[in-house]
Amino acid sequence: MNTNVTIEKGVVINGVRWATRNVGRRGKFADSSEEYGEYYTFEEAKAACPDGWRLPTEDELQSLADADSIWTSENGVNGRLFGNSVFLPAAGYYSSGAGNVVHISTEGGYWSSTQNYSNEICRFGFNCDILNMDSLAKVGFGRSIRCVKDENYNAVPENTTTEDSCTADPGIVINGVMWATRNVGSVGQFTETPEDYGKRYSVNEAKSACPKGWRLPTKEEFELLLDAEKTFTTQDGINGLLFENGAFFPAAGVIGGEAILSIGETGYYLSDFRDNNGAASNWIFNNEGRTGWYPDDGSQNSRYCLRCVKDENNTIVEEKGVVINGVTWATRNVGKRGEFVAAPENYGEWYTLAEAKVACPDGWRLPTNEELQSLKDTESALKTRNAVLGRLFGNSVFLPAAGVRDHEDGNLYNRGKTGLYRSATSVLSFGSKGMGWLAGDSDRDGFCIRCVKITGANLY
Repeated sequence: MNTNVTIEKGVVINGVRWATRNVGRRGKFADSSEEYGEYYTFEEAKAACPDGWRLPTEDELQSLADADSIWTSENGVNGRLFGNSVFLPAAGYYSSGAGNVVHISTEGGYWSSTQNYSNEICRFGFNCDILNMDSLAKVGFGRSIRCVKDENYNAVPENTTTEDSCTADPGIVINGVMWATRNVGSVGQFTETPEDYGKRYSVNEAKSACPKGWRLPTKEEFELLLDAEKTFTTQDGINGLLFENGAFFPAAGVIGGEAILSIGETGYYLSDFRDNNGAASNWIFNNEGRTGWYPDDGSQNSRYCLRCVKDENNTIVEEKGVVINGVTWATRNVGKRGEFVAAPENYGEWYTLAEAKVACPDGWRLPTNEELQSLKDTESALKTRNAVLGRLFGNSVFLPAAGVRDHEDGNLYNRGKTGLYRSATSVLSFGSKGMGWLAGDSDRDGFCIRCVKITGANLY
């Protein structure tokens, strides 16, 4: 977990914005959601929340208790997870009679700001089985504090900017796909750091959880990720999978039923793939170097971490093209039918010949065999851009080595090794040993497309 967070943004549950961490020293939050913080008497608790935050009322605590919750463990600390986003550690409480803290790891006790007609204090308690609100006169006992946002407090934190770092992410390209560098936290937001686990989502919740401009990855995009060099390691105290260009996926485990499983050992990340029975597919990895797929038919109420990819529909810019030997070439491959991808390094989609003839965006078309030959005749060299291998023509057109989709088994082959690009009648192939024309019947195999500008009648 991140131990350097200074600005607490909170999480909204049932209309109340809750802090994600207990109060440590007076006026300061603890470093992480798992830390117990300090134990306060009721009188001390009244003035303990940081600026802009306050003790919750009895009704606000009850609204938290009404949210879905499970007894679980996060980073080895027992507690209760509410709304899949607010974790209250079972910190026990300080007993003035015993002179020490009791029931650590088995119970949690949190102050409200509400006093009843008998001046008893309403407090919220829980253990592995029950949650309850009750009142007690033992105001000398020390309990934990979880604050709520004071909506009447309008101070602006120092050094803030207009761009929220939790909704913006620079991204990192791995084998032609732009991946976010951080997991999803609350809906529409990234976590603070790459090491943060983020929130865990069910299959249905995940569909709308990625921040604007990002989406769930496809199964094929995860397969491209698997082709990259990687190692299981520890980064800032968190276990996970580190890729050669710096992308880090924490081994955050999975929520299965009433427990968080395999934290620090296994990572489960949800794709957008659904099979014919509606079951989802999760990409998984573990500390033994194994990777694979884990199906979810929804029957276990499991929840997973999310790592999003860039939604090309939100990043498309006008394609002006580059002229080489009298032909205007697009600078990017075709992604979805009628759309270019966001960057020259992105592979895009793989098309059969019949599909390719109608795949180029308006104003563009498949190149002829002669036009591909003119590109082949241009001075070129194998280059790596943003960790993606490809061929650079005329120092201006980069074709990534995206491989081929086999028509018989549907699998992708030779990604990152070979580039194969269609004309209307042939396929140009290049790799480490040079360039040439692909022999044999390849109309049903899937290849990438690099379009040319229509300057006269559409030949197809």
